[in-house]
Amino acid sequence: MTVDISAQQLQTYTFPNIPANVDPSECTQPPHDDDHAPKRPKLCHSRKPAFTRHQRSVSLPSPTLVSKMYSTGANSVLKRKFEQCSSSMQPVPEEEPLDDAMDESDDSTTDETDASSPDSERSLDDLNAENTARFYPYLHHEPERLALERLEEAKRVHEQDKAFYTREIRNMRMLLFEAESTLQNRTEELEFIMKEREEDMSEWEAQKAEMLRRAEVEKEELREKNRALQAELDWKSRECSDAMDVLEEAQRELLGVPLQDLEGRNEGDSGEPTKDGSSSPRPTPASSMSTLSRYTSIPSRITSLRQRLSEDEGRFQAAYHAWSNENRHLRKLHHKQLQTLNEDLRKSRAEVEGLAAENKKLMSTVGNLKESLAASKRDSWHSMSSIRKSREAPTPSSSPSLATAPDRITTEEAIKLVQKLNMRISEAASLLAKDLVAAREDASTPVAPGDSDHPALTREAVWLLGGEGVTSQLTFIPPPSKSKDNELLRTLLQVALTNWSAHQVHSWDLNETKAGSTQESPLAAIYRKLKIVEDPAVAGAWRSLARAQLKFSSSAWTRALISSIHSVSSFLGLTYSRSVTSMGRELQPLLQALRAVREATGELAGSTELEVATVWPGTRFDFRHMKDARPGTVSSGPKASTPQSSQADSSTRRRKPDVVVATLGLGLKVSEGPETKRLLALPLILREKSMAELLASV
Repeated sequence: MTVDISAQQLQTYTFPNIPANVDPSECTQPPHDDDHAPKRPKLCHSRKPAFTRHQRSVSLPSPTLVSKMYSTGANSVLKRKFEQCSSSMQPVPEEEPLDDAMDESDDSTTDETDASSPDSERSLDDLNAENTARFYPYLHHEPERLALERLEEAKRVHEQDKAFYTREIRNMRMLLFEAESTLQNRTEELEFIMKEREEDMSEWEAQKAEMLRRAEVEKEELREKNRALQAELDWKSRECSDAMDVLEEAQRELLGVPLQDLEGRNEGDSGEPTKDGSSSPRPTPASSMSTLSRYTSIPSRITSLRQRLSEDEGRFQAAYHAWSNENRHLRKLHHKQLQTLNEDLRKSRAEVEGLAAENKKLMSTVGNLKESLAASKRDSWHSMSSIRKSREAPTPSSSPSLATAPDRITTEEAIKLVQKLNMRISEAASLLAKDLVAAREDASTPVAPGDSDHPALTREAVWLLGGEGVTSQLTFIPPPSKSKDNELLRTLLQVALTNWSAHQVHSWDLNETKAGSTQESPLAAIYRKLKIVEDPAVAGAWRSLARAQLKFSSSAWTRALISSIHSVSSFLGLTYSRSVTSMGRELQPLLQALRAVREATGELAGSTELEVATVWPGTRFDFRHMKDARPGTVSSGPKASTPQSSQADSSTRRRKPDVVVATLGLGLKVSEGPETKRLLALPLILREKSMAELLASV
């Protein structure tokens, strides 16, 4: 094997695989048949510590001198030059102690003495063979091997990085999944605890109201008893007063004191007024008792009255004592229950605050994990793209790669085209709604939607109208006789035209295919795979070239749009009153704007991927990603409501979020990575509440 090495490379060449403290001539040598060759020790490492381990630069003889040395019959001058060049190949240490230098000089002197022995009288051919054997390993050193080793090392590093990023992404996905599941479980647990607390509070309020009602009833009963006892006590007091009067009269009669007549002493009570205003004395009954007999009957009556009075007062005191004890017991019980409920409420509030703080921490952790996952995905995507670029780097013998197409349109121009398309859709819906009439002229009642004989047209109409979320609310469609009816029909037609336009902008097939079909075009499948395995610039260039090669037919688009409008009107139980030709003329501005948006997103944008944006029915409303078409219709005028009804309404609003039912206007988004998209223009949507109010106003 012949190696071409220049003279300069031979003069100064670095041997990386030979240690710095080892003489290159003392390494392994090929076998030699000459018995008279000097016996050198085969050492790969020197025992002298002063030798530094750095690479040594060795000066080699020129190729011309080597060829002269190998030629037969060379003179002694060439022999002496070759020996000098061979001796110059010995490495010289940088910093060697004096003792080691002396030892080395002694060794070299001994070697020279051995070399100047009678064996030095050998022939020139023997010397040439020996020097050639020493010089042979360095002539066969290949620099390409180092390049191959470096390439293998780079490949191994790339594989290690790829495996590392794959493991990191998998671990981060697992952490994200665990955090989301924990957060969901904690949220459900918090809602369950709050629901239990609300039920306990409502039960406690009911018990408290019942206890207060019972206390009021018992108070009222005690008041009635107190009034009855007070009346009885007054009556007894009057009886005692009469008895005391009788006793006083009897005492005075016994003492011989002249007394006035009872009727004279109680004039105001005993006499009856006459016509002239004077009072006449009450006639004394014939059977009246004498004063002494009345006096003798007083002690027995007073004793019975006192006994009855003491019994009644005892009953009153017992009842009052029982009522006061029960009231005290109820107050203590109520106070204890109130303290317990307050303590439970305080603990529940502390627990809720702790759960809320933990929820915030989990949310921040989830956000950090999402950011880390997004960063890992970006790093992985960049590393994969760099590996793919390095793997697919063109060689000199390979064909030139596909050139990336520059953008021929800006994002501002694309946004203006999308806004113009939305305006054309609204105008076309208004024009079509004016010319819609009932399908059966003799039908005086509204027609229920869905009375179509073709299931394919029905499926297409349901898809164009936004799915089951809209069609399930369309119980009937009245004939378009009022402005409100035209507003409802205009909204439905605008939804259908928006969905049809979005389908045609994304479609790779310009034939008369039904909107909403699930069959994927072969070109769409190829482009989807190219976005996965190729660079985005290459995929965008292929998309621009492929979409430019598709043939456009205005008549085919017009027929497809008229067919879709016919399926929607048939589903609604309506028909178009004018001719198909006039309908086609009214739809031409819409088709021209649609073609401009299709060319802008598919052909003119080569390096960026622009897509029209719609919102899936059933998506939760988010003002950051969409725009409401009827923002002022949901919240009507204020109405009076009780706290219970407002609390029920607030709980209903919490449980039932606001959902999107259809898209009324297209948006625009740009792709910034494998799974990252940014909105340039927000889509116009219709909420479920707005749709219900629109249907209720008809």
